[in-house]
Amino acid sequence: MKKLLLFTGLSAVLLSGCSAIGNNKNSTAAVNGLQLDNSGHYQYVKNYPVSGQGVPGALKLQQCSVAVVSGAEGGSNGTITGSLYTTRGTTSYHITSLGNPVTFVVGYSLNLSTSSSGVHYVFSDIRQAQSNNGSLTDTGPLSSWVGSNPQQTVAAFTQISDQINHCLSS
Repeated sequence: MKKLLLFTGLSAVLLSGCSAIGNNKNSTAAVNGLQLDNSGHYQYVKNYPVSGQGVPGALKLQQCSVAVVSGAEGGSNGTITGSLYTTRGTTSYHITSLGNPVTFVVGYSLNLSTSSSGVHYVFSDIRQAQSNNGSLTDTGPLSSWVGSNPQQTVAAFTQISDQINHCLSS
């Protein structure tokens, strides 16, 4: 009887772990607009588009993105082409894993464009790494599975676009 209970308990634990790992759709299903790259065996986040209000000039768009985007020092790493401004930046977010705080750093490209309907943001080339992981490297594209934290990354991107929108409206 003890062996049967032990076997049943271990089976339940193993099956619940498999279902949690295999259930990657829930991590990105709640995120509107998130575009995935399905090439290969794994799903990666391709880009995340966001729209804003108002139609700013190219110079104001550059000034606000430089003021908000971490790593965009003085606009030296951004380029303006017509109504499009492109820059690279970094952001971070924090989670708790097994009771310990963990910080992830996310690198991205941000394309900002304007049209008659407003300003449009596209976060792409999204890569992330754990900031304090010892001697192992873990840099790579953002995947869609739960442990890769796509919802936290999107929340960080939404905060960046909100800050740029606030700057553009002032």
